[in-house]
Amino acid sequence: MSYALTVTVQLETHECRVCGITFAAPEEFWRQRHNDHSLAFHCPAGHGSCFAGETEAQKYKRLFEQEQQRLRLEKETNERQRRMLKTSTTKLTNLKKRVANGVCPCCKRTVSQMARHMASKHPGYEQQEVGP
Repeated sequence: MSYALTVTVQLETHECRVCGITFAAPEEFWRQRHNDHSLAFHCPAGHGSCFAGETEAQKYKRLFEQEQQRLRLEKETNERQRRMLKTSTTKLTNLKKRVANGVCPCCKRTVSQMARHMASKHPGYEQQEVGP
């Protein structure tokens, strides 16, 4: 008893960079060579070759990871600047309160005339908005 078997294989052609001969191999073979980069293949005349460089998928993955890193750094920078602004605003608010209460910002001593002046001439000074 005999059976007939028909097999269809999609072949992809390539040209040898050394001798110029055109040869073919299954598409899956070429896909694997593109992905593993380190494995060489040979033309029928024996000239070795391999695919150097990154695949489209590897290129986009690298670009995606670079963008993720850039966004992470930008987020960290923004958070650091937000904390610095909050700290500066708090320090300025505290300084305004001390000055409004007549405390010298340099030597931290209470000056009664300054306290009277601030209370009579600038009564809303301490409540004024602080920050950008």
